[in-house]
Amino acid sequence: MAGSSFLEKKLNFVFDTFFDVSKDGAIQKEDFDLAIKSICKARGYQEGTPSYGQVSDAFLKVWEGLRQQGDADGDDEVDRNEWVTLWTSGGASESWKKLYMDFMFKLFDADDDGSISGEEFVMITGAFGVPKDEAVSAFKKISNDGKVEVSKDSYGKLWEEFFTSDDPSKPGNNIFGKLW
Repeated sequence: MAGSSFLEKKLNFVFDTFFDVSKDGAIQKEDFDLAIKSICKARGYQEGTPSYGQVSDAFLKVWEGLRQQGDADGDDEVDRNEWVTLWTSGGASESWKKLYMDFMFKLFDADDDGSISGEEFVMITGAFGVPKDEAVSAFKKISNDGKVEVSKDSYGKLWEEFFTSDDPSKPGNNIFGKLW
């Protein structure tokens, strides 16, 4: 799948907002370590607790898959070009994409009730620096103004839209809190 400028813009947003936490132009294990601390702080999980360990384990599985599939030059980091190429060349395996999607759903579904609420969505996107008003508006789009429950099934469809759609009006484009 070749990357459109719109798809690349979305991929770069995810790279900058959710992965390159240290803002040095590349994704490294250290970025995941920083993200773990940020998410656990937002959820009130203390280091050394089972909840903290579960978040950490899940993040590190996503990192390991990303490193194995996206680190084309073997330097233990994934730069912006490697990230975009991973998605636009079809290099991301279906098993890793599912792992990443399941991880994100579980990350958003903080109370583990099988759906993502607006409050959960705003909390997690906020932990990564997405402004609250933009996250609220983005959630309204993905939930059709609260008329559609954001269950794992509906999230999977939105996820697919995000990573494949060139149509800025598709609600899936907003799953990471950014309005397009």
